[in-house]
Amino acid sequence: MNRPFPSTAPAGNQSGCWTGPFGHGSAASLVNPGGSWFRGLREKRWCYMGIFHEDLILGCAVVHLGYITSAFVFVCDRQQHRFIEKTAILPPLGFTRFSLTPETGVCSFRAPGLTLDQTLDLPHACAIRTQIFTSGRTLEAEIQLAASASVSPVHCLLPMAGQDRAFTTKAAGLRARGRVKFKSKTIDLGKNRATGILDWTHGIYPRTTRWNWACATGNDIQGRRLGVNFSQHLYIHGQDENIIWVDGTPFPAGPVTFFMDRELPLRPWRILGRNRCIDLTFVPEGLRRAHDNLGIAASRFIQPWGTFTGTLQPQGHPAMTLDSAVGVVEDHFARW
Repeated sequence: MNRPFPSTAPAGNQSGCWTGPFGHGSAASLVNPGGSWFRGLREKRWCYMGIFHEDLILGCAVVHLGYITSAFVFVCDRQQHRFIEKTAILPPLGFTRFSLTPETGVCSFRAPGLTLDQTLDLPHACAIRTQIFTSGRTLEAEIQLAASASVSPVHCLLPMAGQDRAFTTKAAGLRARGRVKFKSKTIDLGKNRATGILDWTHGIYPRTTRWNWACATGNDIQGRRLGVNFSQHLYIHGQDENIIWVDGTPFPAGPVTFFMDRELPLRPWRILGRNRCIDLTFVPEGLRRAHDNLGIAASRFIQPWGTFTGTLQPQGHPAMTLDSAVGVVEDHFARW
């Protein structure tokens, strides 16, 4: 199957998706090309990395909203149904570093009880190093995610309302190695196959934004490695970052619709594509949720984790049956 995305960035600052080198000096030059101070205050940046394993799910992110920075780390023990989470919010006064591009640099955060370093070296690898302390419980993790041998990341420069734009890099199905220690338990990710995802985003979004998001990694019934990234409501075209990776090669997925019960989010979710080229059922195992109101910014979200089953059909290719892929879904409202 031929890769459907071009391997070089569009000419100039044109919108589009591509694999291969990032091809620009910084993401800010794409989303705020004039360097406007006012528009700069509206730039939102985050780097999310997730690890999926038969024994655990780990997620972590560094978030920079310009006037507020934050980070979170969570891990759930899928076998013993234990959960640890730590979130911190601070002003942008040297506590946070955020890389200029998705290819190289460090996204890091320092706060009492939480340290998080996310290292970027695409297309070769990424890494997570974190330590959290909360309510007498601790978590330590050192994880490496290999990109070049397994997955081609996709870069997308996307139009927003008016003259605004957003840039994002996505990769699902990265091979993960390392260790995670929480409470009295240490899990060696190298003993069983662990996979990871990357979501590096820098954009100018509406003051009030709502979106649904899903990502997962797993195999189809024929043993092909699959990864997915889907979203709804976030981008005006409604399909730009919807991608299916087959044995590491990315293909467009088209628009999707999420169906869920916001009042009962632990009920199964469903994700449908046009003409049912995507038909997935997500069964939650647990969830994290928050409702934060800081005045100038507010956020309400639910993010269950669990397993996906169903069928996927990248554009122009036969359908594949997904068998118990592991991942997360999200329903998020932000005033930022």
